[in-house]
Amino acid sequence: MKEENYQHCLSIARELEAIAESDVYKCPHCFKRFRLSDAEETFDEDDEPVYACTFCGEKTREDMLEQITMYDYFSNSYDMEFIVSADKEYKGIRIWVAVGGPSVWIDTTEKII
Repeated sequence: MKEENYQHCLSIARELEAIAESDVYKCPHCFKRFRLSDAEETFDEDDEPVYACTFCGEKTREDMLEQITMYDYFSNSYDMEFIVSADKEYKGIRIWVAVGGPSVWIDTTEKII
């Protein structure tokens, strides 16, 4: 179970890194998120690049894909706790992103998951 929890936390960290690198998009066909760098790139008849979703395989131009941002990711979190000093200075945030084994918090103050 401990290894499974570790792997789950690692997958969250990798997904956040990809989002921070502006590499995660939502497919307009199947609505799943995928890394653009993992998608197969080809060109359409206008010599514009098109990318195949890594889940459904449908090809789409980049301008038709919805980029996933940090705001998008964290807007789906279960809870957020803001850490503020006594003089009301922002220190960090803890974001609850997974429940039900394991429960996962991202703590920006401690820089840990």
